[in-house]
Amino acid sequence: MKNNWKKYRIFTAFLWSLLFLAGWNLSGVKAAAAAGPSCAKTKTVYFQKQTFPDPVSQKVITSYDLLGTGELDLKHLSGKAVISSLKSSNRHIQAVADVLYKKIYLSADSLKNGEKTVLSFTVKQNGKSSRLTCKVTFRTDFIKKAKLGNLDLTRKLNRSAGVLRVKTAQKKAKVTIALPTGYKIVSIRYNYKGQEAGPVWKKAKKLKNGGILSVKKNTVLLIEYAPKTGKTLYNRSYIIRINGK
Repeated sequence: MKNNWKKYRIFTAFLWSLLFLAGWNLSGVKAAAAAGPSCAKTKTVYFQKQTFPDPVSQKVITSYDLLGTGELDLKHLSGKAVISSLKSSNRHIQAVADVLYKKIYLSADSLKNGEKTVLSFTVKQNGKSSRLTCKVTFRTDFIKKAKLGNLDLTRKLNRSAGVLRVKTAQKKAKVTIALPTGYKIVSIRYNYKGQEAGPVWKKAKKLKNGGILSVKKNTVLLIEYAPKTGKTLYNRSYIIRINGK
């Protein structure tokens, strides 16, 4: 009898545990379903102004690279959601919605440091409509700090389009990179072959942020970064060529 009673108590406790977990999971599902679509109320987008000659007319073309930061994440968005009436209060800044990736992508035909826009749009899902807004500020200081030993490269990297070329007599240099909140260093790699692209990066040596780099002739440094959260199509990077030709 004692053994049967003990088994009964164990079974009862197990059954109550299952019921508790089932109730907890259902409440989580209900909470997720009840949560409406949302986005950040404010966002900082970083950019770099770039100029290059048109190959045909030779006229100078100006473009604005948003450095992989021109994406507004949409939360609690279903695959069947419909986004409409997407507007930007600044006529120089355009926005396009992508329900599949749950993002709004920004682009610009003219920008200055500190420029702003207000994005507004309607999301319809599960028979309900929500009007969302986000205040966006554009800035030019994506790199918060970039040091190669005693060289401060912060300003140069923020202005450099393509490869940044530097000279230094240092034999060893501490590499330190600081990015805005919300972004992370994916990897820092280097090679001594003077190669800026190609298969060389698959086997390139890695360096920790704050690590010491042995500086040689034709050293090439690749700094790869990405958002800390959300999906992105590809990582962005900066390339620094040290003591190259």
